[in-house]
Amino acid sequence: MQLKIENLKHIKSLEFTIPTQGIWLLTGLNGSGKTSLLAAIYRMKEPSAFQKYYKTSSLDYYDSFQDSKITYHINNNTVTYKYGSERWRPTPNNQSKLFNDVSFPEIRFIEVNAKRVEPSLHDLQNRPRPIAVQNETIQFMKEVLDNNKWDNLKYINYQRGIGNKAYIIPYQKNSRIHYFSEKNFSLGELCVLRLACALEEIQNDSLILIDEIEIALHPKAQRKLLSKLQDIALNKNLTIIFSTHSSTLIKSIDRKKLLFLQQEGNTKKFKTINNVYPAQVLGEIAYDEELDMDFLFFVEDDEGKLLLSQIIEKYKNIRNLGTATFRPSYKIIPIGGFQQVMDVLASSSQIFRQNIVRKAFLDQDVCTETLADPNQGHIISTYNANQANIKFLPCTPEKGIIDLIESDPNFCAQINSAFSGSNLHIEILIGTQTYLNEQSPKPRKQAKKRYDMLINHIHQNTGEDIISIKKALYKLYTEKNYPNNGPLVGYLNPIFNT
Repeated sequence: MQLKIENLKHIKSLEFTIPTQGIWLLTGLNGSGKTSLLAAIYRMKEPSAFQKYYKTSSLDYYDSFQDSKITYHINNNTVTYKYGSERWRPTPNNQSKLFNDVSFPEIRFIEVNAKRVEPSLHDLQNRPRPIAVQNETIQFMKEVLDNNKWDNLKYINYQRGIGNKAYIIPYQKNSRIHYFSEKNFSLGELCVLRLACALEEIQNDSLILIDEIEIALHPKAQRKLLSKLQDIALNKNLTIIFSTHSSTLIKSIDRKKLLFLQQEGNTKKFKTINNVYPAQVLGEIAYDEELDMDFLFFVEDDEGKLLLSQIIEKYKNIRNLGTATFRPSYKIIPIGGFQQVMDVLASSSQIFRQNIVRKAFLDQDVCTETLADPNQGHIISTYNANQANIKFLPCTPEKGIIDLIESDPNFCAQINSAFSGSNLHIEILIGTQTYLNEQSPKPRKQAKKRYDMLINHIHQNTGEDIISIKKALYKLYTEKNYPNNGPLVGYLNPIFNT
């Protein structure tokens, strides 16, 4: 299922594909259309969604949705809703029932809402009997909010009908039972309670939309909330789209579950990007209040981070010979592709304090291939504008390791020795047909395939964890690449002496 929003508020266009089962974090800068998107999705099961979230005015030129339209693609059929004078009308009209084909039996929209249910004196005159809340909801509240007071959570039906529950917590005072009503629930508690109830009631295979309810929660509670949602989504086969700005949540979820609404330049056209690094999404560290670094280094991926870490450690050892006083505070942040690294670097002056030194370390193939291609005009121009703050790693990480083991028997021997007690025989591995069959016309892709095989071979024969193996390999590479101190000092001194 896909939808496209056009000419809605400040959004010229926004395309979105509804994801599969599981929990997904939807994020983007303020004004990127997150709530408008959730409302458009909600409309597939809630006829009043447009009226509730796209509010119009009776005054001319105020809050107009003229020319706004939302197009839905469901099961190879299409319907477009356009706003006309007083209401949103489907086109073509014969597809007005298309939402009946939506695969979700229910869609719920949970948002920040401070409204308390407060029964009137008339409602309570008959002393309605408190009813115990389902254990599923109680456990959700206890685990997310880390408080056993929810063990006694109850509700009263203060009016006939569905949805007339008022939640209370009984307590004893002077041998009499008293109650705390929702008046005494915090905003965060109310938000979690509304969500817990929705999760308890909703049918399996449904869709839940959550709009920034974490803003009233402590980061610890946010992490617990995410964990519980992951469990429930799995158990009930739910799809959960959680709109958020929270760096705590963004850093806590698998990046494959991140959906980033990104504007294309200043066009007011937004596209959805997934499988991105947290730092690219909103600036992982821009929202980290604990950030107090002297140096920030942006790299393309985790391999670049591991390599640069080993290079800096060797440099620190050189600087600390006989003194042990050189202890810079720095953080290495994987961003994504080299273009994204340069984009984050270019915008970093608006995010970080000016006294924080910010540099990008790009993979070597950007220098030898991309920047050498005259057809890459836009990339070359971005590089030239930020060249003073860009350096290149001595290699493209995976390729640097593979090039060495395939060209230097001594390096193979060093790897064998680094994992003493195991019969690695790296020199034999790289001659096997299985290894040689890992080929690609693209050198980096071929190197990555062979690098993955190398890592797996060492892991299976030593039992070492993957990260420790990679650190050991990049440490050996660093020692091999910088046998003398001079080149390394020349490489990093200009940065750390800034």
